[in-house]
Amino acid sequence: MTFLLLNSFFSYAGIYDTKHFFEKTIIDLGCIKPNSNQVTANFVFHNQTGNIVTIMDVKRTCGCIKIEYPTHPINIQETGNIKVTINVNKVSGYFQKTVLVYGLGIKPTILKIKGKIQ
Repeated sequence: MTFLLLNSFFSYAGIYDTKHFFEKTIIDLGCIKPNSNQVTANFVFHNQTGNIVTIMDVKRTCGCIKIEYPTHPINIQETGNIKVTINVNKVSGYFQKTVLVYGLGIKPTILKIKGKIQ
């Protein structure tokens, strides 16, 4: 009974799995030249949740990361991206960086960027 009530609540509240939102949650940038100043990963989304989604906050896990994301409500079937730029002057060897996305209408999502300075 409790499960049924909670399931009904989350369906009613419009919390949707991000498989209906982000095209990819991991981007591998491959090998990057050591003299590169920065690299960018674009996490493309397409709102197929059936409801309007608003990205409320995007948290970075490293000071070498800069994030750009839409602050307006994302309409049904709208496409856009979250742009993550990493200052690779502060990174060496293999790296994996994480960004946490929080929004209304989607579950919290972990986005990962990986690569190797070579």
